[in-house]
Order: sequence, then C-alpha cells, then structure tokens
Amino acid sequence: MCQHRPADGRDPARRTRRVHPLHRCAGLVAYVGFYPVIQESGDRAATPRLSRVGSRIARRSLYLAAVNAVRGSGEWRTIYLRKKAQGKTAKQALVVVAVKLLHALYAMLKHRKPYNPSRLLAAPGTIRT
Repeated sequence: MCQHRPADGRDPARRTRRVHPLHRCAGLVAYVGFYPVIQESGDRAATPRLSRVGSRIARRSLYLAAVNAVRGSGEWRTIYLRKKAQGKTAKQALVVVAVKLLHALYAMLKHRKPYNPSRLLAAPGTIRT
C-alpha cells in the first residue's frame, strides 16, 4: 500500500496543532491594544500610555461601551468607583472597565453562556463553571 506524502516530505498522519494567538483572553486584550507602553531612557521616564498597536476601532468601541456601562449599570459603576478610590484617573478606570468588559465578552463566547452579572463582582477563586 502506497502512502502519498506532500512534496515537502511531511508526514500527513502527524498533524501539529496550530494555536491561534487569540486562544486566550490575554491575547485578545493585546490584540485590541489595552496594555501600557512604558518609555524609559536613562533617568528620563515618560508617563505610561496605551499601546497604539491593535485595532483602533475595537479599542474605541470598547472604551465607549465602558462609558455607557458605567453610566447605566450598577455593577460596572462599582468597578469604576473602586478603581477611582484606588487613585486611578477617570480614563484609567474606564480602561479597566473596558478590559473587564472584554474579559466578560470572551467568557460568554468561549463558554456559550449568557451574561451573568452576579459573576462580575465575585472573587476569581469562588467562581464555579
């Protein structure tokens, strides 16, 4: 029995699993660009800013969704006010809410379950799937 092999000599029975960069939520957050960029050189240190890498449309959409979530939902407003109490600026607190929105969206799509606001403020170790 003759087995066909591709021209490059790879064995077709041996398949390698290609891992997509967005297989984890951290990859999605990085894709959108919600991570700080720190610029330092010698004694000079600029204030950290958000990365310009990633989808500008997705970043702006999530930021505006965070603004509306803070205005309209008590759970998201609690997260926002908690970050403001920790000394974050309003924009930094909104970015935290936007990243948390992205985490919630990723979890809903991954587990194929509807949004559950009771899981939002729960400690990560107490959540059961």
